[in-house]
Amino acid sequence: MGTSHSKEINLLVKEIWDFCITTNIWITVAHIPGKQNVIADFESRRGTNDTEWALDQTVYDQAIQLLCVTPCLDMFASRLNYKFMPYVAFRPDPGAQAINAFHISWVNMCFYAFPPFRIINQVLQKISDENATGIIVIPHWPTQSWWPYVTKMLIHCPIILPSTPTTLMLPSHPQKIHPLQKKLRLLMCHLSGDYLKVKEFQKKLHQSSYKHGHRGLKSNTDITYKSGNSTVVNEVSIPFIQL
Repeated sequence: MGTSHSKEINLLVKEIWDFCITTNIWITVAHIPGKQNVIADFESRRGTNDTEWALDQTVYDQAIQLLCVTPCLDMFASRLNYKFMPYVAFRPDPGAQAINAFHISWVNMCFYAFPPFRIINQVLQKISDENATGIIVIPHWPTQSWWPYVTKMLIHCPIILPSTPTTLMLPSHPQKIHPLQKKLRLLMCHLSGDYLKVKEFQKKLHQSSYKHGHRGLKSNTDITYKSGNSTVVNEVSIPFIQL
């Protein structure tokens, strides 16, 4: 009555069951969350450790509170690192609502996504194509090709996450520190492919006195944000918020 398609395993289970009946032993079954079942799941996790990095739960909660939004679906997650349920996994997962976030619709939901950096372009394209709205965690890399698309889809000021050894954690190895920890600065961004939502957000911000990339007038005061903690889109200055 289970889901196993292995004849050998089914025969073994039958032998165990017959033994329990003969010896009057009762067997009960209980689910142990993947985050707690570290030892038993060790072999199945081998070789995938580097893909399971997740935000510290406290950091996540504080950033979400600043954004004043509650996401309803955790994309690109697994039973080891999901922030909440339901979640969408990148491969078969017993606890996932769906497999492969790119195969489902993102319309009419507010999702949360901490995707692998190499697929950020694809994520942004999906948001744009479906006029979707959601929260995405990305590295602060203004020189990347996808950066202009991020800034043009912002509907809230980006949140700068703390750069501490505990901001990112590996559920299977909680003591391990991310190899890029000293150089990596993460942003939590609320994005939308809906042009009207973007324009509504930009209307609430101050106009910039110079266009992004242009040299300021000689009589102007120095640019306030020399640290890169702001950006300019459509002559509107968008400040970043430090968590």
